Amino acid sequence: MRIKDIELANISRYRGELMGMAMLFVVLFHVGLPREDAFFGLRRIGNIGVDMFLFLSGVGLWFSWTKGQQAGRFLLRRLVRIYPAWFVAACAFYIPDFIHHGGHSTSLIDLIGDIAINWDFWLHDELTFWYIPATMMLYLFTPAYLSLIIRHPIYRWLPIVMIMWCILVQYVTPIHQAVGHLEIFWSRVPIYFIGLNAGKAVQEKQTLDGTSIWMILTMFGMAFASSVFLEQVRHGEFPIFLERMLYIPLTVTSILLLNRVFRPRADTGMTGEELKVMVDEVQSGGSIDEHEGELIRSAIEFNDLDVEDILTPRVQVVAVEERDTLEEISDKFLQNGYSRMLVYRHTIDTLLGVIHEKDFYTLLHEGGMDLSAIIQEVPCVPTGMKISALLRQLQRDKAHLAAVVDEFGGTCGIVTMEDILEELVGEIWDEHDDVVEDIRPLPDGGFCVKGDVRLDDMLEFFHIDKEYDVVSVGGWAQQELGAVPQTGDRFEAEGLEVTITATEMRRVTEILVRPAADEPREERP
Repeated sequence: MRIKDIELANISRYRGELMGMAMLFVVLFHVGLPREDAFFGLRRIGNIGVDMFLFLSGVGLWFSWTKGQQAGRFLLRRLVRIYPAWFVAACAFYIPDFIHHGGHSTSLIDLIGDIAINWDFWLHDELTFWYIPATMMLYLFTPAYLSLIIRHPIYRWLPIVMIMWCILVQYVTPIHQAVGHLEIFWSRVPIYFIGLNAGKAVQEKQTLDGTSIWMILTMFGMAFASSVFLEQVRHGEFPIFLERMLYIPLTVTSILLLNRVFRPRADTGMTGEELKVMVDEVQSGGSIDEHEGELIRSAIEFNDLDVEDILTPRVQVVAVEERDTLEEISDKFLQNGYSRMLVYRHTIDTLLGVIHEKDFYTLLHEGGMDLSAIIQEVPCVPTGMKISALLRQLQRDKAHLAAVVDEFGGTCGIVTMEDILEELVGEIWDEHDDVVEDIRPLPDGGFCVKGDVRLDDMLEFFHIDKEYDVVSVGGWAQQELGAVPQTGDRFEAEGLEVTITATEMRRVTEILVRPAADEPREERP
């Protein structure tokens, strides 16, 4: 029997439950047990709860960052979220300690430093509240690290460098003397950044082959048994750093194994396809008309669509370069009829923001020359983001378009509020649009199809039930031909005869589709 794959999306789906398990581990660690107790080693393993918190925090922050946040906004949200709790706790502890001469805060300056940034932790290894300042320190480096690994994925290996640094801190005497007192911090840095790395796989709902469970169990067993033995038998006789390194595979494998416990319940509700069948039946019964039926079906499919399914690709994006003259920008507004345009530096991969037509002509009218004065921030979103989530973000940010970026940080295209709404209500035309049919019937029985039409829409039009891993008709044509399409190229697929009738800059802009002629059958004697 095939072992079910491990769904990494469960890490996000059951993040609350996993956090709860981490809390239980932390509580276990703080249970008072004598050294000679048979469960002393097991109790000490509860320290893994901290590592689980850091790993899960890293996964969650990947999701936050890929919503299009800038570094300043990202850090501000983290500060608002965590610093008030820190400030209240620090005041409640350090002020009475200072008044009663408890020994932590020895002067007024020392008191202010402890409350502000807990500098006694950084300077003297004071561990009362070490987790919160350590977490805030990790937050400071998070935007730079995420920007780096998105643009240059090779740097996802940096946690290995961090582990090497931990070794240097532990065993190289000059380094140990300088920062060795922060072992509890340095030894936890790698697992946090590993969590940031894992966030991408979780967001993309990647899976691990079910047979990997045996390797995961082996790693978990080795790390768990080693940690318990060291604490139970050799407690105080080994550098705690060694155990911290064992916590890295122990943390990751524990979370993956918990994925086998926290699994989605069997879905007893209706599937989207079942709902659409019901809509068809209600429509055929006359309870709703065709337009209402289409609107309901669009709403059912709405949550299944990703940003990449509806984006305008970068080759079709009209944008201005920051060095363009005001006259050149004005010409682009007039020629294209857009109310907003992106602004970039050198290439469209380096976006500066977006300008509004009204703001531009106001600037022009007032004699202004500085384009940067009217550039507004543009949200950046990943290709795999659901359009329903993007709609909420655009509403929240009061934005009308978003730039879509790939895993390397390059610009894939744009999605507008209009693009999203058209998935619900159908094509929206205004008085400036040239009405063009996506699939236009021809007198000879063929059909003219635009290259940027969604492939699913064309296949549905021809009553073809098949899925492809491409989005557009043009991409489908390129896949079927196995080469860059040229005008006049032909192929047959799914009972259709397809001819490339127009191309532009190596992309298909129009095809001619006819039902394939039935092949003549041989007469049997």
